[in-house]
Amino acid sequence: MPNKAQSDAEGWKEKRSRRPDSPKSRHGRRPECLPTEDAKRYDAVEAEFYESLKPAFPEERCYVDDIVYCIWMLRRLDRTQVELYTYVHEHAGTIHPDFPLSQPLAENPRAFNALMWRYISLRKALKEAFAGFHDLRDNPFPLPPPPPAAETIQTPLPEIGFEFSTHTPAPAPDCEPVPAPLLRPEIRPR
Repeated sequence: MPNKAQSDAEGWKEKRSRRPDSPKSRHGRRPECLPTEDAKRYDAVEAEFYESLKPAFPEERCYVDDIVYCIWMLRRLDRTQVELYTYVHEHAGTIHPDFPLSQPLAENPRAFNALMWRYISLRKALKEAFAGFHDLRDNPFPLPPPPPAAETIQTPLPEIGFEFSTHTPAPAPDCEPVPAPLLRPEIRPR
């Protein structure tokens, strides 16, 4: 006969195995999606925006990813607001007949304020992502300048103070060439 700890452990194990996305099947899911959300719908939103905006550079793809994430979160908050209204409305002690829709706001104003703050934050982030994407599209990063062409004549550098000669001087016609042994300094042994 199992003791209480063993039966509790088996009960929790059974509950975890009945979940639609137990840890063993969670591998490969999109991190943006909750277990109750359909990852294929997220992929559809992502494909729609990639098809519409057609990002060409990695920087543009980053902005498109931000846009898709903000849209997904705003849709999630829409569902959350409906669920929150429904929950607070169903669990209210009494329903005021003249104000049935505003009663949930009066019952739990902090939850709705937090939800509206999240809405505003996501809308700002979405607006910034669109603006950044369009700014990048209108003013792309400049491409690096082409390498300079190889020059045969080097220009003088101001810190050196002399110019490189472009021609070899010809010996004067009236001078005889100096013999090579005279040009070398003489080394004497000590």
